[in-house]
Amino acid sequence: AARLQSLAEPGGIAVSDSVRAAVRGKVAATFQDRGEQQVKNIPDPVRVFHVLADGAAPGRPPAAPPGERAAAAAPSIAVLPFQNMSGEPEQEYFGDGLAEDLITDLSKLSGLLVIARNSTFTYKGRAVDVRQVGRELAVNHVLEGSVRRAGGRVRITAQLIDAASGHHVWAERYDRELADVFAIQDEITRRIVGALDVRLLRGEQAAGWRKSLHRAEALDAYYRGLDLFNRVSREANAEAASCFEQVVALEPGSPLGHLGKAWTELSAFRYGWSQSPAESLKRAAALAEKALELDEGCADAHALLGYYHLLQGHHDRAVAAGERSVALSPNHADNAANLACTHAVSDEPAKAIPLMLRAMRASPIFPSWYLNILGFAYYRAGQHDDAERVLREGLAREPGSFDMRLILAAAHAARGRLEDARREAQEVLRHTPGFRLKDMEARVAIVKDREMVGRFLGELRGLGLQ
Repeated sequence: AARLQSLAEPGGIAVSDSVRAAVRGKVAATFQDRGEQQVKNIPDPVRVFHVLADGAAPGRPPAAPPGERAAAAAPSIAVLPFQNMSGEPEQEYFGDGLAEDLITDLSKLSGLLVIARNSTFTYKGRAVDVRQVGRELAVNHVLEGSVRRAGGRVRITAQLIDAASGHHVWAERYDRELADVFAIQDEITRRIVGALDVRLLRGEQAAGWRKSLHRAEALDAYYRGLDLFNRVSREANAEAASCFEQVVALEPGSPLGHLGKAWTELSAFRYGWSQSPAESLKRAAALAEKALELDEGCADAHALLGYYHLLQGHHDRAVAAGERSVALSPNHADNAANLACTHAVSDEPAKAIPLMLRAMRASPIFPSWYLNILGFAYYRAGQHDDAERVLREGLAREPGSFDMRLILAAAHAARGRLEDARREAQEVLRHTPGFRLKDMEARVAIVKDREMVGRFLGELRGLGLQ
């Protein structure tokens, strides 16, 4: 109970899976799955659920603007992982790849709110009522389905369900050659657009649906690569890179293999898996540029280049690339969040705030770094009360996050609350005994306004940090 208490949001409740099972159907509350958490002195991870009042929207800062709370009135959808009906566990990746691709395609449509993969895949392997999914993710429709592969053929079923009533809007079964999977995805996307009466902009109406991989072996390698990449480990990342290299060899004219390989190089850089991180970062940028040569409309390639330019200190180029990625894929949560990060450390931090709130709406079960960036944007914009609110939510998830705690300390100091600021500084030393201010200097190295950085670090030194 003490461990769960430390994971609960301020004023909130966190419970284990056993408690959730014991009270299901007996209390008027919604349980939001926050995944497995590693907690102190307990060897195995604990699956944690946050308790929401019935009908509450999950995983967002408590005082979001009214327009954000009403967002679900517009067409909105959550695509759940497709169930593997092949009877072979090793085929699991194929249904996951299909669902992820559908999310990517639908996210390109400005008139439809699409929940991000990070949120919808928390339901993988669980028997859930779509009405519960609708409440927890605040959407009005859910797409679910199944996949069965046999030799060179595939059977895909898809059901679009009204999340309020649980009734089917439409259902379809497709028996096709494996190479026809993208055509099936395009057909499902069109059916969703028609059923939800999504209004398309002229460019969206004129654009054809994706036509990229034509060989069944390339499609299979691509989906395997996605599955391995999402496991986020050194070994899986290397295997994913091999899969994407296979895609490039089989379909050199497709951007997908180059883009997938670019993301594996970026992961090798970010997580220290590369013998030469700087070279991995350069290779990631070069591969992203190659993907854009093949398809300028590749939103994730623009996003990756935006991150690259930011690390190089080219803030204007980073903003331009990030804005292009969001324009091409308006509902992609991480791309919006990455652009928010770029704005937060560039010349117009106030622009980061609506972008990050938008990302949180598209991914209600969002990672803690969203709160870190939002808190820093509020701090830079002078909205210190809002900075405190979201940073406290982030620290409830990650009490040892020294960057969130130091931004909170600076927000206290800016309001003259020096005692509160000193207390947060001491908490940093308690959670991170070897902390030195140079650790924070490395985090704010990408901030364009060096004068602001000097003031920020000066405030922290004034609190006794060295």
